[in-house]
Amino acid sequence: MYNNKLAKSGSYLEEKMYKSVTMFFYSGTGNTYRVANWIGEYALTKGINPELVPMNKDHRNIIDESGDDNIIGLLFPTHAFTAPLGAIKFALTMPPGKGRHCFVLATRGGGGITAGTPGCEGSGTWLIAAILKSKGYVVKGVCAVDMPSNWNVVHSSYSSKKIERILANAHDKSWELAEGIFKGDKVYKGIIPAIIGILFLPLSVLYLLIGRQYLSKIFFTNNKCNGCGLCAKNCPNKAIKMIGNKKARPYWSFSCESCMRCMAFCPHKAIEASHLVLILMLAVFYIPFSKRVWIYIEYAFSSVWISAFAGFVLAAAACIVMLYLLHIITNIISRWKIPNMILCITTFTRFFKRYTEPGTEVPDMVKATSQKL
Repeated sequence: MYNNKLAKSGSYLEEKMYKSVTMFFYSGTGNTYRVANWIGEYALTKGINPELVPMNKDHRNIIDESGDDNIIGLLFPTHAFTAPLGAIKFALTMPPGKGRHCFVLATRGGGGITAGTPGCEGSGTWLIAAILKSKGYVVKGVCAVDMPSNWNVVHSSYSSKKIERILANAHDKSWELAEGIFKGDKVYKGIIPAIIGILFLPLSVLYLLIGRQYLSKIFFTNNKCNGCGLCAKNCPNKAIKMIGNKKARPYWSFSCESCMRCMAFCPHKAIEASHLVLILMLAVFYIPFSKRVWIYIEYAFSSVWISAFAGFVLAAAACIVMLYLLHIITNIISRWKIPNMILCITTFTRFFKRYTEPGTEVPDMVKATSQKL
C-alpha cells in the first residue's frame, strides 16, 4: 500500500547513532500509533530495536533504564493547535533527562480539501520540546506528520481512496523524518505552524482549561448501547465510567480528551455527540461567561484588578459546576426513550462515517506492557 522510497536509501551512516528507540505514544483512533509503528519499521531496517509504550503506562523505570544509545520519542495528536493535556502532563512528569536524546512528533489532521492539504500542529511540538529541554533532554527532532482527520464530532470520515493517499504520504514522511533523526541530524520542522500556534495560544489555553470540559459533556449513547463497557475499558484517559444498575451506560468525566476512541471503535456504533447539548451549553454558559470576561478585562486596567481576577475565577468555576450538573441531567434523561430519540434526531454524528486508522485495533494500543515490534 505504501511507497517504500526510503527503504533503498544509502545515505545512512555506517556507524549507528542508536541501538534502540523507545516511543511513548498517545493515540485515540490509531493515527499516532500507526506513525510510531512506521518509525519503528524504519528503525528495524537499520538494526535499531524499537519499543512502543502507551503514555498511560508507568514510564519512569523504562526511561531510567534506557542507556546513552537509546533515543526517546514522544508522539501525540494535535488538539486545538497544541498538545493534548495528557501529553503535556506526561512530559512534565518525565524523570530528569541527564543528556538523553529525544524527539517530539505530532500527528495533525490533514487532507481537509485534498489529500495534500496540510494540517497545523501549532504550539504542540515546540511546547513539549521546551519542557523536555528544561528537564535536561537533548531534543534531536521536532516535527509533525499529516494523517486523516478523525474528529467525527464535526465531520464524516474521508473516502477510502483519500485516506489511502494521505496515509501513503504520511508513511513516506515518517520514514524521511526517521532517517534524519536516527542519523543524528537535528530535524527541526514546523516554524510556521509554531507561529500560528502562538497567535492562537489564547484559544489553546482556553481549550485546555475549559473547552475540554465542554466537549467531554456532549457524548451520549443511543439505544443500541448494550452496556458492554468496552469504551470504559479501553479509554486511554480512564475518563469513562459505567453507571447504572439494570443497564449500565457510559458516563464521560472531565478527564475526557475527545480522542474519539470510544466513538470510533464502539462495536454497535452506539456513541454519539449531541450538537443540541453543545448549542445549549454555548447559549446558557459561554455567552454570559464571555461577557463577564470582557468586563473583567476592563477591570484589569483599573485599581480593582485583584477583585476582577477573583470574579473571573469564580465565574469559570460556576460555569464548570453548572456544566457538570447539566451533563448529569442529560445523562439521566438520555436513558429515556423520547429524550434519547430527540438527541439522536438532532445530532449529525448519526450520518457520519466513523474513522479508525486502517489496520489498527484497540488491543494494539492498550497492551498492558510495553511492546516491541
